[in-house]
Parts: sequence; C-alpha cells; structure tokens
Amino acid sequence: MPVAIARGYEVGLVHDGPTFCRLIVEDSGDRVPATVLTERENEVIKLIAEGLSSKEIARALTISVKTVERHRANILAKLGMRDRTQLTRYAIRAGLLEP
Repeated sequence: MPVAIARGYEVGLVHDGPTFCRLIVEDSGDRVPATVLTERENEVIKLIAEGLSSKEIARALTISVKTVERHRANILAKLGMRDRTQLTRYAIRAGLLEP
C-alpha cells in the first residue's frame, strides 16, 4: 500500500526484515501490513545510504545506471521522500546500515 493511500492519517514506516515494511496508522491505532520496498529496492537504498554513486551501484548490482535511477525514483515515491539525505536517514532508522 503506497503511503499516498493513507493521506489524512499520521503514518510511520517501520522496517520489518530485509524486504518488508509495515505502515503504522496512528489515528486509529490499526496496523496495516504492506510490502513497501522490494528486495532489490532495499539493496539500492542501502548502497545509496553508503554513499555510492549511481554508476557504482549499477556496477555492484550488475544493472544499468538507468535502472538504478528508476529504483531510486520508485523508492522516493513509495516512501514519500525527496532526496538522498532522507533515504539515508530512513536506512539508518530502518537498520539497513550496520554501524
């Protein structure tokens, strides 16, 4: 379920394993489970947060730079974010990065 569907509610994303996130809807206290990011998108967000360029990510995952950019755009849209900084903060909070 994309974040946009839950407009009008206070929504938080909680990372729940390597490929899933749960949407927490604060208004009603209901939990609505949803697959937010794919396994590949999680790989891409982790590499973005580690500071790799699109070209480096493409090389590491054996995909094209255009595909990396498409994954980034999809991730930003799904999480309702605007830039790499927000993605990095998300990755840290979600436990995708190891200290």
